[in-house]
Amino acid sequence: MKKIIIPILVFLFLVGCTATKATPKSAVEDMLKKYQSKDDIVMRQLDDVINSDSTYNDNLKSEYKKAIERQYTDLTYDIKDDEINGDNATVTVEIEVYDYSNTNSIDPTLDKEEQDEYNLSVIKSMQKTKERIKYTLDLTVTKDGDEWKVDNLTDTERKKIHGLY
Repeated sequence: MKKIIIPILVFLFLVGCTATKATPKSAVEDMLKKYQSKDDIVMRQLDDVINSDSTYNDNLKSEYKKAIERQYTDLTYDIKDDEINGDNATVTVEIEVYDYSNTNSIDPTLDKEEQDEYNLSVIKSMQKTKERIKYTLDLTVTKDGDEWKVDNLTDTERKKIHGLY
């Protein structure tokens, strides 16, 4: 009897999961999971941003990327609420990230070599910090056909996800 029930339950679970339509909350959750899992698209975007910055040399860029990857991996979130208005929605989510906000890597009084050393020490402290901070994000989501898609993040939302706000 158990041999029959298990396949039926698995079938019903799979059919039930594929038949449900995405919600604004699930779209936000999928996006945040992409950060946590360091999805290829997220990492390509991070590489593009880091490589376009001429402030850091290659070694500093590599160390900075490690700090942000740690941020992504250890990001936690709690989806609080969603407000749906037709094909638009706002999803409120509370995230907790490492607090990198007190890291200023530019000191105009330093020469290039001193600045690189200073930047490396700042990035190393980012990599080691245990202090965390919570932010509330109100993410906008738009319905496209049967799917809900998170709208492009604002600079402020990105800074909060990176812990740099």
